[in-house]
Amino acid sequence: MAAALPRSLPEGRSTYAGLLVSLVHLWREFRELRIAAYTQALLFGALTAFWTILALRLEQPRFGLGSEVAGLFGVVGAVGILAAIATLVQLRAVLHRR
Repeated sequence: MAAALPRSLPEGRSTYAGLLVSLVHLWREFRELRIAAYTQALLFGALTAFWTILALRLEQPRFGLGSEVAGLFGVVGAVGILAAIATLVQLRAVLHRR
């Protein structure tokens, strides 16, 4: 992949610390960036809580299952997401033909 990419040099002479400080300016300037960051943080927290609770519930004596089964739930969920994406792509293709 590196052979296929064009060779380029950075245009600026910013340091890493300077680039990190520039993020503060971006954060203050773009409301959409703040909303997207908060949304993604909340989604990450919800997803983490869901999988943690699922694994703990499945390990209870009532179910007697381990974290491996919770992982299989994830695999099934990923297949569902891929199926939804494929359906959306197919639907867009059909609608564009009309």
